[in-house]
Amino acid sequence: MNSWLTICCAALLGCALSCATSTRAVRGVPADFSLTIERTPCKGRCPAYVLHVDARGHVAYEGKYFADPMGKHEKTLRKAQLRELVAAIQAADFWAYAERYDEPSIKDVPSAATQCTMNGRTHRVLNRFNAPESLGQLQARLDSIIGQDGYQPVPEQP
Repeated sequence: MNSWLTICCAALLGCALSCATSTRAVRGVPADFSLTIERTPCKGRCPAYVLHVDARGHVAYEGKYFADPMGKHEKTLRKAQLRELVAAIQAADFWAYAERYDEPSIKDVPSAATQCTMNGRTHRVLNRFNAPESLGQLQARLDSIIGQDGYQPVPEQP
């Protein structure tokens, strides 16, 4: 009986450790890393969506208007993609950008809001009008790294 109990406890401990390691952040990616990108609509056919990436590479996505895909979806990035996101943000010196590039008097311009948390710092940048070209390039690069393929629909909750 004692040996059976020991085996069961060892198996449960092994399973628990296995589960714990699968939820750890990826090496080279800060444990508190998160990235949120939101693109807003315009009066035309501008794609509008929001996506969130966590430190394990889980992507939660919602296509709202003219986006591909539409609706709630999720996927998991490869470790190399996740490291590439971190490297792109660091190389662009994301924290040096102003919080807002906008001109409220101009109407019908879509925006791209990017928020990143890393190493205890959080910064959000709104790119709607007159932002540095490098910010638009960074936002396009982040979208490219994440990509549009591999999403799985999230079942609706009753």
